[in-house]
Amino acid sequence: MTGIYQIRNVINGHRYVGSAFNIKGRWSVHKHLLVNRKHINRHLQNVWNKYGEQNFIFEVLEITEKEKIISREQFFIDTLKPEYNLSPTAGNTTGVLFSEERRNNISNALKGKCAGVNNPAAKINFEIAAKMREDYKSGQYSQKQLCKKYNVSIRTVQSTLYNKIWKDENYEYETQLFSETHKKRIGMAQSGEKSNCVKLTWEKVKEIREKYKKGDISMKKLSLEYGVCVMNIHDIIHNIIWKQQGDE
Repeated sequence: MTGIYQIRNVINGHRYVGSAFNIKGRWSVHKHLLVNRKHINRHLQNVWNKYGEQNFIFEVLEITEKEKIISREQFFIDTLKPEYNLSPTAGNTTGVLFSEERRNNISNALKGKCAGVNNPAAKINFEIAAKMREDYKSGQYSQKQLCKKYNVSIRTVQSTLYNKIWKDENYEYETQLFSETHKKRIGMAQSGEKSNCVKLTWEKVKEIREKYKKGDISMKKLSLEYGVCVMNIHDIIHNIIWKQQGDE
């Protein structure tokens, strides 16, 4: 569910307004950090500590199209003037700086749950990782574009998207959707049976499609079984590479 949400203090009516491609997932991220007293928004964390979890409610303000999510978030920020937002600009946390101690505190809150937080020099956190996944799921960003947006390496982006670091139990890479532009780029870079470093054969490709069609195995498990990445499994199933004759 894509849209705009708020975290509202029922005692004084003050609020935090945000947006997400996956509202339910975003709330789970907020709550996890707040309960552990390690949320990156110190103001929101302080009032949560003061009033208690029981005095905050999570509400969906509007369901909207992905293309309009930033403009609609900005509308609600301008209209409601949320007291707990750090930035007056929708979808923007740039310019909000955190001390080394603060970053380490966030990491320690999630240690053991997310591998990425064990890195004291990490450039992202659990909430930003969730946003990165949502950006990719929207189909509006390639992995290289995510590198530039979040100022991280391609390895960090891929590890986050594959849920190897900053792990989220509610997230599955296999649910990712790709834009037409990205599909074309994949098609040019990986042409299945024409690839010089191919690991599969037509026989194995047919096995993959048949197993997935039965509905009792995930793309992730197939990638482990056949020794290829989840993206390749996705592309095989959706006929982007190893195209069956007669299909476009």
